[in-house]
Amino acid sequence: MNEKDFFQFFPFLLECGHRISLVGAGGKTTLMYYLAGVTARQGKKTIVTTTTHILQPVDGSYAKTETEYQSLWEEHRYAVIGKCTSEGKLKSPDDGLLNLACAQADIVFIEADGAKHFPLKVPKETEPVIIPQSDIVIGVVGLDSIGNTLETVCFRKDQAVSLLQTKEKHIITEEDIVKILSSEKGTKKYITKQEYYVVLNKCDDDERLESAGKIAKLLERQGILKVAATRFEKQNGQERNSYGRIYTYKSKR
Repeated sequence: MNEKDFFQFFPFLLECGHRISLVGAGGKTTLMYYLAGVTARQGKKTIVTTTTHILQPVDGSYAKTETEYQSLWEEHRYAVIGKCTSEGKLKSPDDGLLNLACAQADIVFIEADGAKHFPLKVPKETEPVIIPQSDIVIGVVGLDSIGNTLETVCFRKDQAVSLLQTKEKHIITEEDIVKILSSEKGTKKYITKQEYYVVLNKCDDDERLESAGKIAKLLERQGILKVAATRFEKQNGQERNSYGRIYTYKSKR
């Protein structure tokens, strides 16, 4: 795996008109806010939202109205929209606000899957929730799942047991991650014409970087070529101020 620039792997960050859904587990929210920060600092009108649930931000980026998100855009900041819940989270915004914001924004990032902070996930029947306007899907997994039992690292463990044809005590391997990422019952579920990117997150040491290279090579055989490994380091203890590094596998094709 070779270190690259985020713009090299995600060329859509330099473009307008994209609606990007993030699915899977193991760092979707961190990646979403990092990419949103990148586009907002370019001056792009950037919206962050969800079709499931995310924590309501406390950094002033939450916008309840068109006036509020327009004001954030003027400051070259992203705007987070959604309906408040009693648990201090946000769920999908009203259709009217969502459609208006999507029509006015240059780029939209949508967390389309929930994983309860687990590094690995196999979706249930009604998941993920990808909006029709979405033209790009990013599937995320956490490489800290490797070497641990399925029952301790996988959200929706019953679905994972069924997909992998194994037991709850099974130790997760690189091959298991490949199967989840490439399966239409796994992270590729409901992906039709959208561009599909894979991000292998929490690649925090050389051993995980080596695992990422192995996974990327195996995914290439499945026809999945847009694969990168990432790691994020919090700055000043703030997740949304993370410093990100990205590595890509050099394909032989």
